[in-house]
Amino acid sequence: KQWYQRRVRGISPGEVMEVLGEPNSGASQLCLQLAVDCSIPLEFGGRNCRALIIDCNGDVCETRLKQIARGAFNHLSLVARNEVEKKAVSELSVDKMLGMIDTARCTDYTQLLALIHSISRDCQYGMILIDTVATHFRHEFDDMRQRTNLLASLTNQLHGLCMRFGASLVLVNQVRMTGDGSVVPCLGESWSHTAHRRVLLSKISPDTYTANVMKGEKSGETAKFRVSSRGIRDCNPVTV
Repeated sequence: KQWYQRRVRGISPGEVMEVLGEPNSGASQLCLQLAVDCSIPLEFGGRNCRALIIDCNGDVCETRLKQIARGAFNHLSLVARNEVEKKAVSELSVDKMLGMIDTARCTDYTQLLALIHSISRDCQYGMILIDTVATHFRHEFDDMRQRTNLLASLTNQLHGLCMRFGASLVLVNQVRMTGDGSVVPCLGESWSHTAHRRVLLSKISPDTYTANVMKGEKSGETAKFRVSSRGIRDCNPVTV
């Protein structure tokens, strides 16, 4: 299997994955793709679960989400080989896939914290994706102690979602450079322990990106992927 299937699409229930990257690194596209992938039927190795995209930047494009869902549906239609898989495709549609994805816009940290608190009471999602978690915590605080306490509370609630409901979490975060030139996540040292897995995305050409596993299983592994009109694809796909 390709890197994307093994290391990204294969995020486990109850796992927290942090996706790092500068603007235009492909992180938002990855979130849309992962949300669509949640609707893939069990017959194809998917999870057939609901997904929630929490949009902190106002960047979620419904048109693009539909485009990726159509690409995924067309791909499943092409690779269906046996009667079980063909039946699963016949019961699926682009609208059904989109109907399994909810989006929520949070314009400040209070809305984000309130939403996570509400979800924590009765989570109906198999995957929750926050794009971008640093947006409302990086510049809105004069009192850094308050920010630290709120981030600790957010971390506890996110881990509670994982342990209690088995939800997977994808947290997009911004990056900063240290004095020695290293790339590290924003939001400080305590936040850096939130994720089980950390992936750094970088853009190397107009439609080609690299993904470097910085933390977790296969740390240090690097691969290339493309962002196409159909969604995220390996650079050397066998099929569309």
